[in-house]
Amino acid sequence: MFGALDHPDLAGPFGVIVFDPPRIATGSQGRERAVGAMARSLGRLLPRLRPGGFLLACSCSHHVGRSDLDAALLAAGARDLARVHALGPGPDHPVWPGHAEGEYLRVNVYQRRDV
Repeated sequence: MFGALDHPDLAGPFGVIVFDPPRIATGSQGRERAVGAMARSLGRLLPRLRPGGFLLACSCSHHVGRSDLDAALLAAGARDLARVHALGPGPDHPVWPGHAEGEYLRVNVYQRRDV
């Protein structure tokens, strides 16, 4: 997430980019810091996404929700990405009723579109 992206093979443009950072918000107090860190990384990745391409933005923290993924994209300057799909935990990560913290896996799928 914070590594160098200057290798020529990483220049793009790419049809699909998967952004799956490690859990960087271990509590609600770290949510804003996490969104800022994600925005900085996304700002480096978005220029590599081709028109019509897809970005999958993931969160594995209960404290970083779908709206936070949207906020990170907006803070990164993305005005031409539309969320086209949202995914959650699969059958191998069931969420028990009354245990909201168990719903911590999120994937927002965005597509680069003409504005």
